[in-house]
Amino acid sequence: MLMVRNVIAAEGDAAVSELLKKTRVVSGISQADLAKCVGESQSFVSKYENAQRRLSVVEFIRVARALRADPSVMISELDRKIR
Repeated sequence: MLMVRNVIAAEGDAAVSELLKKTRVVSGISQADLAKCVGESQSFVSKYENAQRRLSVVEFIRVARALRADPSVMISELDRKIR
């Protein structure tokens, strides 16, 4: 059962990473510029985009807003992807 939970969590983390990276790239914002907007390092952005780091809900909202995206719309999209 634990292994199944780990797989589900990994799939969810990958979906978050993919959505945030896609949104950033489409917005034409570099990792470095996004990092400055959220007051973090470029490696912070790189790590969550590569699913090496999880974001808290507050961090997710800050990143989404910095990308000029609606966090609630992004959460709805993630919900559809991981069902």
